[in-house]
Amino acid sequence: MSFDVYGSLKDHAVKGQGNSLPDALDMTIAGLDVRSAYSNTGRVYWIDASFKSEAGIAWKHPVHAFILVVEGLLELNTGNGWKLVGRGEAFVVPKGVGVQLRSAGAELAMSLCRDEAEGSSTEVVHIDLAKVHPTSPPYSAELLLSGDPVQGSCPRFSCSKKHWTVGTWQSTPYKRIAVPFPKNEFMFFHIGSVEMEEREGTTHRKDRSVPFLVTKGYTIVWDSQDYIYKTSCSEVVSN
Repeated sequence: MSFDVYGSLKDHAVKGQGNSLPDALDMTIAGLDVRSAYSNTGRVYWIDASFKSEAGIAWKHPVHAFILVVEGLLELNTGNGWKLVGRGEAFVVPKGVGVQLRSAGAELAMSLCRDEAEGSSTEVVHIDLAKVHPTSPPYSAELLLSGDPVQGSCPRFSCSKKHWTVGTWQSTPYKRIAVPFPKNEFMFFHIGSVEMEEREGTTHRKDRSVPFLVTKGYTIVWDSQDYIYKTSCSEVVSN
């Protein structure tokens, strides 16, 4: 299942074919089939791919990697035996950390982040969906077209400069006026759905287990009519 892209990022497709990732990354990964890749900063890349290799493929690269299984099963070995990663599960392989991957066939959503700092993280980070979320401050009332939602976020990993973050977020239902997105963000809903209404009147409905990517500046009315729990990977864009 390919993920949809909303906003100007779809105009920033970068070369990536087969197991060759975008040229600027100077990386190849056996078993990986890149369908599309995007970057509007050259610092963070968003990649839609499939992976098939029943032999263990070594992964150790000079980038942080967020990997979410959209369909199928992926096996991950961090040195303590193989573990299954199923649909909707995600993990981060920090820069320079070595693991092995194998799969009979999995659809993946990935984000790769360059980080000039030496890697301070030495372990793979599993995005634990059972973690408790602290409650976030109240939403700005002038932005709401509904009652104030109860929300919470839980960061799980970030690069050294905090411009690339991975985490989970939950919220009770709410409707927000049309405002531009403040960052590039990939989302995967484990629970709930949302309707995103563009100014032209076009509405995109995104349901549970349907991955999508939005770009900074993409202006929509956000309308979630039920409880949402999502995994997200975000990039702060300065311009």
